[in-house]
Amino acid sequence: MKSILPRTYRSRLIIYALLLISFLAATLIYSFQYARNRILEESNAYLSNAARIYQLELEEHRAEQLNYVRLLSQETRLQEYLYLALTQGDHKPLQRLLNQTFSWLPAMQRLVIGRDGQIISDENNSLLAHQLSNQPASTSGAAFFQFDKDTLTLIATEPVYYRGQRLGTMVLGRNITQSLSRWHEKIADSDLFVVDNKRVIFSTKSALIGANFSPENNHVSLGTDIYRVFKIKLPNNNHHLPEIWHGATETRLIQTLIHQGQRTLLLLVIGICVILIAGFVVIRGFNKPLNRLLAMTHEVTEGQLPKVECIPTHTELDVLYNNFADMIEALRDKQNEINRVQQELQMSAITDTLTGLYNRRHLIDIFPKLQAQARRDNRIITAIICDLDHFKQLNDRYGHLAGDQALRDFAKILTSQSRGNDFIYRLGGEEFLILSLSSDPHGAATLAEKIRSATCEHLITHKGHIINMTVSCGVSSMLPTDDAEHSLNNLLTRTDRALYQAKQSGRNQVRVYNNVEDLSSFQKRSEDMRSAL
Repeated sequence: MKSILPRTYRSRLIIYALLLISFLAATLIYSFQYARNRILEESNAYLSNAARIYQLELEEHRAEQLNYVRLLSQETRLQEYLYLALTQGDHKPLQRLLNQTFSWLPAMQRLVIGRDGQIISDENNSLLAHQLSNQPASTSGAAFFQFDKDTLTLIATEPVYYRGQRLGTMVLGRNITQSLSRWHEKIADSDLFVVDNKRVIFSTKSALIGANFSPENNHVSLGTDIYRVFKIKLPNNNHHLPEIWHGATETRLIQTLIHQGQRTLLLLVIGICVILIAGFVVIRGFNKPLNRLLAMTHEVTEGQLPKVECIPTHTELDVLYNNFADMIEALRDKQNEINRVQQELQMSAITDTLTGLYNRRHLIDIFPKLQAQARRDNRIITAIICDLDHFKQLNDRYGHLAGDQALRDFAKILTSQSRGNDFIYRLGGEEFLILSLSSDPHGAATLAEKIRSATCEHLITHKGHIINMTVSCGVSSMLPTDDAEHSLNNLLTRTDRALYQAKQSGRNQVRVYNNVEDLSSFQKRSEDMRSAL
């Protein structure tokens, strides 16, 4: 069969050069399009995730606020002082109690309202009282948001009872605007917008206040910039409020893509010039080195990075061949380095640096999958929250290095006592979480007791000191039929309550959240189903 290639090496070299130029152009164009799409997708995912993070932070603040106000309303001294204030008309002891005993509350406004709606304590707190007066619905036993001028306030209320008689309502308010600003500082190149009636009434970029805000397909034009924006939903708030949006300008991104396109075009031109010059230099060609070079470039076009040994340099083709060999080796080394760094980044994103355990980010990612598996296998999800007792005293007495060693040792205890398919997390500080799937509602309490016992027996040796440590554990479980939307928060809240009972009962013990009847009923149904099968 007659070859369709020209007979001369010159003609063949021109054809090969044209093919190589076409491949380079296609590769660069494809790389640019792929990089462009990836950049836009990552930008969109980044802003969307940031908006979800804001929503999660607001939900955590709301749950925390409710816990605080419930704790205060159940405080016996507060109930007694409020009763005296109502019966004797002297509000000062109640005010001193709030200012001195409950000053540990983090930057909160406190207010006590009597049955008749009159303010009993902290009468100077006019802002919080004004916000409550604008609240049309009942403010008892609830947490809601109010926006006044430039301030977004989270308000939590809870009725106060004394000997079965309702005395009034405990109110706590917290400035969420400051928290939003702190969270925003951690998210680079983005802005927050508070919008009412399609007008920006507050923004982290003050120049945009008063601008028209009418987003379409998550895009809005503000001034000379185009922003991609995502709405931040306020959790469980049924009252009219201005909208909160999070976004970032796409002007800089578009300019970056234009510059990248120009650099890609320049790189393409340079590549074409290099190929043409190299073809002209080797126009006289030599059969063996040319075939060798063509074979190597063919492997590269197939997406491979072959292992190529350098050859003695006698001609320009030999130099070119060796340059290709060095380039491929550098690409291989760089690819291996990129793969290694990517694996390290993936692990560091979901693990705690000190203990090597999973962190909250992994918890948020894995819990929906764990819940889906629980429904699929008809099993329960159990949670154990462990909190080292008197950890601050250990840090103060022996130093933070001893505290770090205690945390690492306790992490090893959790790993050794737990099963291989349990998920172990460090939630922060000295607080740890174990999540597992089980068909036995009592297995988590047994595991918690093993951890508590192992912790008591473990001794820490630090700079000649023998240090004992104990742990308090709270245990709770959830059924696969529980509400999916807030199941994680509900599970952690119940487990926290059990942990609080353990702490209040003297520490170094295990407490289980009291939903045994539901779990026992679930276990009986599961056993009946297995018997029927």
